[in-house]
Amino acid sequence: MSSTDIPDLNLAPRKSNFWVNLFRLIGGLASIAAIPTVLIIAIRSQRNYYTEGDKLRFNIEQHRKYTIGITTDAKNVRNHNSEETYIYFNYTIGTTKLYNSFQAHVIFKVPKRYYVIYSTEDSTHDRMLPIEVPDSITTAPAKGWDIIPGTRYTIATIEKADKYKASIDFSYNMVKYHGFVFEDFLTKDDIGKKYYISFPPSYPESGVSIYTVADNSVAAPPNGWDKLPNK
Repeated sequence: MSSTDIPDLNLAPRKSNFWVNLFRLIGGLASIAAIPTVLIIAIRSQRNYYTEGDKLRFNIEQHRKYTIGITTDAKNVRNHNSEETYIYFNYTIGTTKLYNSFQAHVIFKVPKRYYVIYSTEDSTHDRMLPIEVPDSITTAPAKGWDIIPGTRYTIATIEKADKYKASIDFSYNMVKYHGFVFEDFLTKDDIGKKYYISFPPSYPESGVSIYTVADNSVAAPPNGWDKLPNK
């Protein structure tokens, strides 16, 4: 075999490498082109997730009632590098006894009676509020309460409004609070406006309900009202 044959022997592998590299290049370009699409899908999914979460809470609030629940157990669950506490409780609606659980972000005593907010449409997302039931209240009505007993009323300012949810600022007994209401009638045009709200005095940021636009000439007393003004 002469030396002039050597270049011909190397042509085949070189040709093969060319096509392999070409296909790799095309595949790499396709992957890069797909990145914006993946990011858009991820962003849209996240946006829809929060919107659906707010919508779910909104639906619960629209059919909400209150009753008494009893904590029965607390379990710590290891999740990655943190430990989460889950509270188990039961409550009765009408003649039906229900059982539920939730991840607690504040301390709940076991066993102890707390108020439960529940939906008359679907009990899947009923939750316990960190508001202890006083000993003076022994039972709840079979059909629950429309508002938590002992609820106070005051005036809140709309800080931010989005679909299904708005954040509010208000004061009670000279202390400022920040809370959320889940309604669909509030828009960005309501930011800065004042509305009447109700809240449980033992835990003002939980169980807030919003009503009508407040009269600008009316100032709420430091400890609120026991009923809506002019009602």
